[in-house]
Amino acid sequence: MGDNPATENLLSPKELAAHSGWTERRIRSLISSKQLRHIRVGAIILSPKDSVDEYIRNHMVEPNINFLNTLPKDFLEPRQEEPLKIKNNNVEQARKAANNMIK
Repeated sequence: MGDNPATENLLSPKELAAHSGWTERRIRSLISSKQLRHIRVGAIILSPKDSVDEYIRNHMVEPNINFLNTLPKDFLEPRQEEPLKIKNNNVEQARKAANNMIK
């Protein structure tokens, strides 16, 4: 950006897109919706070089490690289902059997 240390880590949306691998359109959209850190000086928009990394850190979804504890105890156990018995390619019988399996 120049010799000024205060602005050397600030990038234009085009430069930030090239640096991050994201499209310029996505960068500009995040700036427009004020989700990406930036500064506007007149018509010039600049964002810190690490603003995309910061955005990702702030929006990362962490897995719910307690999820398995909320399931019924027999949820992960294999079920012993009776094989589906359909005679003479009866479509109506197949539908009823499928509905019974869903219930």
